[in-house]
Amino acid sequence: MKFLELMADLETRDLNTNVNANGKITIQQTQRNALRKELVNAFYDYLIDQGLDTYLTADGIILAAENEHIGTISIEVKLAFKALDYNPADEADAYEDELAAKAEEKANKAKIKAKRIAALKQ
Repeated sequence: MKFLELMADLETRDLNTNVNANGKITIQQTQRNALRKELVNAFYDYLIDQGLDTYLTADGIILAAENEHIGTISIEVKLAFKALDYNPADEADAYEDELAAKAEEKANKAKIKAKRIAALKQ
């Protein structure tokens, strides 16, 4: 099954769940492992179809980029399942908020530094 078809199929696939040691609800391990293998293979094929230099290894999917100065840059692609109560939209919002706060802090530090330099020049 192609990757995009597999992702669409997940919307209606009947999966069993259980509670892990941390109290999180997850997909049953045997189903999760089989699904991961299916996703890895389909995503690998998808990346190949996109024309990317891609390898399937014991470590998983590896993307290779040839750099004219340092040689091959190998990038590992990990597919991991999050607990079923994980909300990606909320996590994305929290990440954006974190980035904005860091940017604001950096801008404030730059203003303070500029003021100090201006004061020293007087």
